[in-house]
Amino acid sequence: MILRLGVTGLPSNRQRRKATGLSFVEIAATFHQGVRPQTLAKWRADLPDDVGLVVRGHRDLTFPRKDSPGAGLLRDSEDVEAAWAHTLHAAKAARAAGVVLISPADFTPTDRHRDALAKAGARIAEELP
Repeated sequence: MILRLGVTGLPSNRQRRKATGLSFVEIAATFHQGVRPQTLAKWRADLPDDVGLVVRGHRDLTFPRKDSPGAGLLRDSEDVEAAWAHTLHAAKAARAAGVVLISPADFTPTDRHRDALAKAGARIAEELP
């Protein structure tokens, strides 16, 4: 088994340069709002080359919203598609190695949710180099 050690959130500038020993850093800011591509690229450049970077998927991918009935649970909807566009754009700008999906408690291990996760994994693998 390979153990990968990482942190969520970016350490300070000084700590970024000393992030040795970490396998990954997760950018959590992409969960709630957009982050400028230039900022993502700078954060990537500030990390040592051997530290991977992952972005957190936008909340509308997995979390339902009362004001947007199509959001969440990896549904086939315009809201989820927009969240994918946001997430993958951020991942590419950051040259991320992957995407972390945070799921709510009601994202239970049903066949539909398992299928949605498999589809999400395939999409991430296809979209990210």
